[in-house]
Amino acid sequence: MIYNLMLNKKYGIVLTVGLIWVLVGVFFLHNRGKNASSGIWEETIDINGVLGPKFDVTKRIAYISGHIGTTTDFKYMAQHLLLENVDYYDSRDFFDYLSSRDGYRSIVIDGTVEEICSTHDAIFISDSLADGWPFIMDGKQPCKNVVFVTTNRFDCGVHEGDREVFYQDFNYSLNRNDEYRARVIANNRFEVPYMRSKGIDVPDYHPVIRPFGYTSVQAIEIDPNDVNAACLIIGRVPQDEILMNNLVDQHTTHKCKVVPYHYGGPKTLEKYESVVVHLPYQVSIMKMWENLAYGVLMLVPSPEFFTQICTENVCQQDHDAMEPKRVIGEEHWSEYLDFYLPGWGECFIQYNSWEELDNILTSKDYLKNVNTCRNKMEDLRELNLQLWKKLLTVLH
Repeated sequence: MIYNLMLNKKYGIVLTVGLIWVLVGVFFLHNRGKNASSGIWEETIDINGVLGPKFDVTKRIAYISGHIGTTTDFKYMAQHLLLENVDYYDSRDFFDYLSSRDGYRSIVIDGTVEEICSTHDAIFISDSLADGWPFIMDGKQPCKNVVFVTTNRFDCGVHEGDREVFYQDFNYSLNRNDEYRARVIANNRFEVPYMRSKGIDVPDYHPVIRPFGYTSVQAIEIDPNDVNAACLIIGRVPQDEILMNNLVDQHTTHKCKVVPYHYGGPKTLEKYESVVVHLPYQVSIMKMWENLAYGVLMLVPSPEFFTQICTENVCQQDHDAMEPKRVIGEEHWSEYLDFYLPGWGECFIQYNSWEELDNILTSKDYLKNVNTCRNKMEDLRELNLQLWKKLLTVLH
């Protein structure tokens, strides 16, 4: 009798688990292909355990970046997908940021490129994609499975005088008709349209995989008297530290606390019962996702009010955030800034006037959304892992 009960229980568990996987698979198939205008994600995927091929964790991977944040993000993925053979290269050990064409070519000449290619199955280059130029120069691509992880304008690390040649090499690498064709992924919606505005023929499949919001920066102590600060401003750029600080002071009844450049990351910010006031200077920044992961919400002006602020004032760092206006046009430009991503309005909270901002800071109603936004980040992380798994599976 006990044996029969155990057997029935075992079959019940198996059937329940199987039903759950079927429902999950149906959900992802039903939602595949959503874009930012119709849902939160640009792409959803088949669950690997149900529909995908076996995932190879032994693939030899090289990751190249000069930015600690992007490297930390990739390490999070590698750790959670149990990848066993990942080598990390700091591109600043090879050349400076914004190097010359000859500077980038130096690691072709000294054999570094050939060595990396011959000992790895896939090469990922992130942050400044120019750091990957040596791997595609002159159409002589020695590496299979070169993947450009785009977190910034793809040409930001290239001198103006070298850009046309870089564009030619980059375009050719993405459109080869052999096994050496490179791939592109992006961490926001704007990067691929920007590439296309420069004449790059980007293939249709280019997944958008946003940051995991993980940080290794350790928290620092804060003044207990500041725990209930009306608002926080991160002193990373003058546009926030000076302009926004002054504007909030002038137009609301509140005074923000400005935290220093090295402020201890989101693990420090979460100690405050407060919110970050931010004037966007990029279409997407890694700390916006890091903040949400630790329950730190952000206040940003609506697209219209953002435009008004920077029309009435000198916004010193708004060039990149406003770049979609020049590329996409006035009507849809804000759809390409992650701060205005549909479905995230309770986490990246918009205000249309100084009066509305004042009311938000006074009521602190945003605090009720802290756990909701944390949970959304957990969902985002899971989706990101599945997208990475899908990408790694198709690299042969």
